[in-house]
Amino acid sequence: MRRRVLWVLGRWTSEPIGKEAHGRLHGLLVTALFPSQPDEVGVPLQAACSLARCDYWDFDEAAFKPHLPQAIAGLMELIGRVSSTESQLKVTAALGIVIDRLASEVAPHAPRLLSLLPALWNNAESEDLLRTSLLNVLTRLIDVRSHLDRAPLTA
Repeated sequence: MRRRVLWVLGRWTSEPIGKEAHGRLHGLLVTALFPSQPDEVGVPLQAACSLARCDYWDFDEAAFKPHLPQAIAGLMELIGRVSSTESQLKVTAALGIVIDRLASEVAPHAPRLLSLLPALWNNAESEDLLRTSLLNVLTRLIDVRSHLDRAPLTA
């Protein structure tokens, strides 16, 4: 039941429901990344899939910003808990979209995210799609860093 509710909420992410409502919606999705039971994976995985739908034209970074640290922590924890390649692809897709949409805010979290990638890469030895997705996340992290390096310095 909770998975289905998250699926429906994910469909609302791109609807014009108001900035305050989007903030609450993002908060619900991020909270669902953390399982209520230790072996639960389905609900957090659906939350990640719903977060991946936050890739729409008028995405409001300010509405998501308060949830960013928790979102990154939840996605990082989830990718370590899922075992199937398909599930890992879904989580890396969500992570890539969060990085892309909140680029300047992700920079402080980049070292933790980067430390996660080598182990995932090694475990995905024969999984070309997963490795491509991991390269996509790495590219987005590098892009975040390069944009920060080009930003004018202020006193």
